Amino acid sequence: MGDLTQPSINGALVLLRWAPYPILRLHRPRLAFDSSRPGIAKWGEQFVPLAPGRHLVSLTLSKWKPNWGQVETEFDVPDDGVVALTWKPSYLSELIRGRWLVDSIS
Repeated sequence: MGDLTQPSINGALVLLRWAPYPILRLHRPRLAFDSSRPGIAKWGEQFVPLAPGRHLVSLTLSKWKPNWGQVETEFDVPDDGVVALTWKPSYLSELIRGRWLVDSIS
């Protein structure tokens, strides 16, 4: 019989929240990891496979104003593990940068 274990996948489980500002749903979040070019992400949850080690994630909210809402943070992907990244908007105003919360899942 073959090996029934599945290979582990390392990466980041990214959650992008727009509440409490529904106006943010009109903007398409753009994510960039390390030195990559920003790509369009979706609001909600998504998985991004990444190699173990230190990484940098950056989020912007506008295609026409590249730095609008930009916030970034460094995080570590563990060996055989996944890290949870949650972006939350500021509760003071939708025009102020949000913040990243980093938590290890496994």
